[in-house]
Parts: sequence; structure tokens; C-alpha cells
Amino acid sequence: MRPWPEAPGVLRTIARGRPIGVVTNCSTTLGEQAAALVPVDFATIATAERAGAYKPGPAPYRLALRELGLPADRVLFVAGSPFDLPGAAAVGMDVWWHDRAGMRAPEGAPEPVGRAGSLDPLLDVPGLRVP
Repeated sequence: MRPWPEAPGVLRTIARGRPIGVVTNCSTTLGEQAAALVPVDFATIATAERAGAYKPGPAPYRLALRELGLPADRVLFVAGSPFDLPGAAAVGMDVWWHDRAGMRAPEGAPEPVGRAGSLDPLLDVPGLRVP
């Protein structure tokens, strides 16, 4: 496992001004191992194992929101999978899609607020970059 090349820098920049977390269908052990590859202090690593359910069901997303201590309307979820579009949106989060593979969204999925093949454009989202 290796993070995408731009991930450490982008996430470090965003984490300077706000808590960030991970929501994953991995086990807790694997989720923590993967998160440790990025030099960022994650406020939560919400795994399917800890939530007792898999994404795109609501439990993992809700676990992350609880642990971040934020309401859904104050969180931007960065989706790495098209199936996170309906999952994260269903609990009230805006979703920005990191569509590195050029995938097709599931039928009826809500439109993401942004979409790119790299994480770099996240730094242009108003409020995410801290000077």
C-alpha cells in the first residue's frame, strides 16, 4: 500500500486548519496501517469493523461524524469510490469525488460538488486551504 503521490502534501495542508478523518471498509488494523502511511494526525479512522457495517451504508459515515464532533453539513467527504457518492450524501455530507480511475457513478447517485483525477484541486475548494 502506498498513498497517491500528492496525498501527503494535500492532506497536511488541509489538516493544518481542521480535523480530518478516514472512513474505510477495511478492518481496524488495516485501516490504521494505511492511515499511518500518510504523515497526518487523523482525528478519526472510522472502519467498517468499528462501525459494525460497510459503506455505503450510513454507519461508517455516522461514526466518523460523531468522532469528528461535527454535523454532516460542516463536512466535505472526499470519495475515492463512486459508491461513496450516495453513501456520504445520504447522511448529509457534501461529496467531492477523487476519481483517479475515471469511473462511472452508480445510477441515480447525487452529483459531487467537485470531481478530479488528483487530490490537488481540493486545495482550491474555498475554506480548505489555511494560509
